[in-house]
Amino acid sequence: MQIRVEARRLVRVLKAIMPVAEGYPQDHDPVELRVEAGALWVRASDTRTHVEARLDGAGPVQGAVTVSARALLAAVRSEPEAVELRQNGSLLEVTGHRYQACLGNLGEGLVPDPPQVALPRDTNLAALRLAVERVRHAVSRDITRPVLRCVHLVPVDGGVLAEVTDSHRAAWSRAECPHWPREVLLEAEHLLPALPPGEGQIAADDDRVLIVHADETAAWRWVLRQRDGVFPDVSSVAPRTVHTLRVSAAELLERTRQVLPFAPADVALVRLRSVPGSGELVITSGPGLAAPGSATASVGCSHSGDDEIEWGWNAKYAVQACEAAGDVEITLTIQDPLAPILLRTDALPGWGEIIMPVRLE
Repeated sequence: MQIRVEARRLVRVLKAIMPVAEGYPQDHDPVELRVEAGALWVRASDTRTHVEARLDGAGPVQGAVTVSARALLAAVRSEPEAVELRQNGSLLEVTGHRYQACLGNLGEGLVPDPPQVALPRDTNLAALRLAVERVRHAVSRDITRPVLRCVHLVPVDGGVLAEVTDSHRAAWSRAECPHWPREVLLEAEHLLPALPPGEGQIAADDDRVLIVHADETAAWRWVLRQRDGVFPDVSSVAPRTVHTLRVSAAELLERTRQVLPFAPADVALVRLRSVPGSGELVITSGPGLAAPGSATASVGCSHSGDDEIEWGWNAKYAVQACEAAGDVEITLTIQDPLAPILLRTDALPGWGEIIMPVRLE
């Protein structure tokens, strides 16, 4: 094989597929380079994800070679313009401006052919990407609970609902995605890189999801294997409306950040208290009002309810929820101090978060 391609585009492709290549078993990070019809196909695969990118170039000689993704990235990342990739026996020669590197061929069969999935249909993948970005902070990091490390995608009228939870909180966001095929459960760490900031195509079968799109770097094809398991019904823990508080998300974010350094490091507990008619939500961290090592701030608040309400929650979760909402007015729905707290906003009709409370002593 032999082809000449733009170095910076190849670098962007390698960075995008590196997590997939590094997920390959047996301590390898193989990437297959295949020249066909004057284009370079870059492929990587692990046990759950297959990705391939097509780069236009000048390739007079067809063929394929498999090399280390990290080694290839190191060989091309500093090149300002174009590089030539040429197979010479068991070596891949990488030639740039006054520079040459030789990489060993890892052999055939390390990167399998892409799985076959149904023909894709056009949809608005940019809207889905925005929805997933809005909820990704609530994805679990617990490797013992693989289902909670996923995004649950459910078809709704004219679109799809992205749901995540880490068991301490839950978040969801709706995206306008016509032709969304079916309910799927996909690992968050591989889903977001596969989603473009524009239009694309989607297809799914019983086992896999195919995402196809093109950008200024390459033409992409991602095949994501669905995760087996049952995703929790996050709507089942939504609180009954007893207290409704309306506050500015930006102001709640700012005031929570101010008191957060005084909260306990393990759970970042802050205490919140609102009295009907007072016009403010008081946030306290540390031992309490006027005590050493404590901090207090207040937020303008409209409170609908007959009695005062006081609860505790993890301030870090509240910060991330307010960041996701943006500069809008949000509604906090609270049943009692030990019930989950629901956050919604009219500005984002398909968005919501539930934060579990922290018991106050």
